[in-house]
Amino acid sequence: MGSGGGALVWLGGDVSQYRQVTYVVDGSEYRSFISAAALARAKSPAKLAVIVPETLFEEGHCESYRKLLEAKSRYGGRRLFARESDSFEDAAVHELLRRGFDCYVVPHPGIASPLRLVEEGNEVRVERGGAREFPSYGFNLVFSSVYLILSKYAKDSGRLYVDVTHGTNVLISATLLAAALLPIAYDAEVEIYAAPVMVRVEEGARVEFLRLDEATRAVGEVAAGGQAWKWLDERLLPVRYYREVGERLGKYRDVYSGVNALLKKGAQLLWALRSGQLVAARRLVEELGEELEEAEQKFSRLVSQELPLDDKPHEEWGRHAGEPPWPPVTSIALTLTKRAVSELRSGTNVEFVQKGLRLLAEREYADRALSIAREWAVALSLWRKGTRGEAKVGDSEWAKAEADLVKRDPVFERVRQYRNRLMHGRLSRDDNARLKLSDRDIEVELPTGLIDKEELNKLANELLKKLEEET
Repeated sequence: MGSGGGALVWLGGDVSQYRQVTYVVDGSEYRSFISAAALARAKSPAKLAVIVPETLFEEGHCESYRKLLEAKSRYGGRRLFARESDSFEDAAVHELLRRGFDCYVVPHPGIASPLRLVEEGNEVRVERGGAREFPSYGFNLVFSSVYLILSKYAKDSGRLYVDVTHGTNVLISATLLAAALLPIAYDAEVEIYAAPVMVRVEEGARVEFLRLDEATRAVGEVAAGGQAWKWLDERLLPVRYYREVGERLGKYRDVYSGVNALLKKGAQLLWALRSGQLVAARRLVEELGEELEEAEQKFSRLVSQELPLDDKPHEEWGRHAGEPPWPPVTSIALTLTKRAVSELRSGTNVEFVQKGLRLLAEREYADRALSIAREWAVALSLWRKGTRGEAKVGDSEWAKAEADLVKRDPVFERVRQYRNRLMHGRLSRDDNARLKLSDRDIEVELPTGLIDKEELNKLANELLKKLEEET
């Protein structure tokens, strides 16, 4: 039995044809015709709720669902009006019914034959009407509806068990997506279960629940990694998650340690870009490019040996039960890193810096692009004039080239002023900042308000265009 607390939410279906199954949860067995009843016994949640698609019944959806459970399990003297084997005592379902559960009806598009329940004394007859078309709501409405329901329990309970064993393909997909968002939004513990029953099983067949939440977590972590590379922000890169996965892989650690090392180096590269250290980052890009080739080859060999996928089943698959979803996690990590390295890898340092500056501007790091590009413009000016050998930043030759640039084009002076204003946190001479110090406080007075982001982006692009034209 579970420790109690939290909430269990499951997807309602037509239980009239379900058979009793022995469900296995965390090594313990629970007998019932509905998976949610087994999970309720295993986890002892404080709250229970079912999501019923509007396509399931013609009317009175929540009342009909409860009535169908009662008849199927012979609760309170009810029974199904059918063959003797179609309804039977089910103590786990009786426990659900005694406790009571919340019920929500959600929109569901498509063609379905909704059920109608007809009561004749204590017997309930299930009638299936003709097929009818439900409104074409689109998937997003189903997803949004399910999310709102799940979020209520995640917010209130902190721990959520979600059962997607029964339900339509649309409803299951929406529930998986919605459940994957809950740990992000509410810092909730979410466990997602499915019992893979794909046929009308023999009475008492044994089926073990699958946990799906590790896979949904992997999707979230990988998505964060994608955002890290997209926005050049190493803080989003899930290095810790990749390390956790690698620590569980035993004999594959060699491959995963290589991937983990790549990610750490990738995080260094992202930090270098985000912090304005572009001119020091080329070596990292070259090292990553070389190490990527070796890591990709190792990964490819490992997948072909351990997870062959072709026109037949393989015995090797059984060796991987209980493993984290390392193939997609690894593959995407390598792919994202390779894409970023390919975007930056260059034949010369001039080309590399130009690419990096353009990347910073495209990701709206205008302040970083300006702070680098303004000085890089001086270096380019010296280079174009034929200066060769060693040049020292800030010496007399550098100062002369800088003065010539400012004289030639006022944009360079504007860039200097903006850079100083931002780099000094607006406490700059270029901002004409004034301080009022009193016994109680320090007030800062600025002649102008916030620096406009779009204005800064425009200035960065203007400067980069000039640099590209003169390179």
